[in-house]
Amino acid sequence: MKRSGPLKRKKALAPGKPLGHGKKRKPLKARSPKRQAQYDKYNPEREQFLKENPVCQIDGCDRESTDVHHMKKRNGVRLLDKSKWMAACRLCNSRAEDYPEWAFENGYKLHVNRKSATPLPHQTKPSEFGQTPSALDDSPTIPDDLELGHDTPGLA
Repeated sequence: MKRSGPLKRKKALAPGKPLGHGKKRKPLKARSPKRQAQYDKYNPEREQFLKENPVCQIDGCDRESTDVHHMKKRNGVRLLDKSKWMAACRLCNSRAEDYPEWAFENGYKLHVNRKSATPLPHQTKPSEFGQTPSALDDSPTIPDDLELGHDTPGLA
């Protein structure tokens, strides 16, 4: 529907009176009390995990770990599931989040509804099974003939 002209107020604003009739809104809470309780447990465990794993666990990277990479989503009880945590530097964590097909292919991201019977790449040594860590994950591989439309960047 087209307007015939500019919008006009039915009543003029009183001078000095703000929009919204002077009512101040309460700011939104950053987190719900339930989520805040989870973070109160998570933060100390995260700090301890990073102290125990000071080096990035992404293959080919030897930078200091600054982030906890969650290989499955962080919602609910998964936030505190240490079996799906990896210590990562900021660059590698961003790469795993920004390029999910690369992360799935290399075992740095897992499907939420699948249960892995094989060890995760950072939990095994490559020679332990005679395979490389990327061959141990249960995520599907991308066919070579599939054109992704972009190249996955290398580690800097």
